[in-house]
Amino acid sequence: MFHQFKSTFVLVLFLRLFLESRAASNICIICSCRGNIINCSSRNLTSVPRPIPPNTQTLNMAFNHINEIKPGTFQNLPNLTDLYLHYNDIKELKAGSFQNLPSLRTLYLYENNISEIHAGAFQNLPRLHSLYLHKNDIKELKAGSFQNLPSLRTLKWLSNHINEIKPGTFQNLPNLTDLVSHKNDIKEIHAGAFQNLPSLSQM
Repeated sequence: MFHQFKSTFVLVLFLRLFLESRAASNICIICSCRGNIINCSSRNLTSVPRPIPPNTQTLNMAFNHINEIKPGTFQNLPNLTDLYLHYNDIKELKAGSFQNLPSLRTLYLYENNISEIHAGAFQNLPRLHSLYLHKNDIKELKAGSFQNLPSLRTLKWLSNHINEIKPGTFQNLPNLTDLVSHKNDIKEIHAGAFQNLPSLSQM
């Protein structure tokens, strides 16, 4: 019985290593792969190449022509800490675009064409520290756009076209210190728009 268990364990381990190596080889045909760092920048990509190896820690997709982030694109990446998507053509962030990334700390989305952020675009990101959304085409921040990000400290959305701040836009962000929002078209700030941000020190 022990021999059978051992054989099964070895088989499972082999299959896992085989699948990870296959995933790595697929994406590494297009991108540069060094250990847990994958660099896909400046390769004229129009979509995110998949599958992405589950042991990836740094993923650089900047300076491409990616126009859509489908929900689930970055799933099953438990070790991902840094995700670079700046200088692309992303138009919107749908619910579930970035979810269940337990190690993600930094997310770069500036210099895209993002015009809409759906509620739930950022979900279950317990370690997200910095979120960069500046120099896009965002016109509205919906209630629930930024919520339940307990580690978030820096949120940059300067140089957009936002004209009002609604209540409920920022919820459960206990460690947010820097909210960089200048160079927008803000004409109205609703009561309660910046409630429950105990650490906020810079706007």
